[in-house]
Amino acid sequence: MLEPIGDERLDFLAASMCSLISNIARQLFGEKGVTMTTPLDFIPRWGGETAEKKTQPDKSEQTLDEMKEIITSIAKQASGKMTKKGRRRRH
Repeated sequence: MLEPIGDERLDFLAASMCSLISNIARQLFGEKGVTMTTPLDFIPRWGGETAEKKTQPDKSEQTLDEMKEIITSIAKQASGKMTKKGRRRRH
């Protein structure tokens, strides 16, 4: 049997429970005047977010030079811990 709203319904069910637990914790331990959550705050957004929902700016992809620089710095830090054969020194 086909479910017309199967996965979306389960996402909403889980989000409802998360919202309920979050709101109970906010009422018991939170400050007064804190806004309560809704299930929509906990529903995963698969496949990207719309521009209006996006809260963090896009990070540009690392260039090849940036990747090389990071790997080189990691290798320099680790070089004092390794011998020429790639084995750790014994203390």
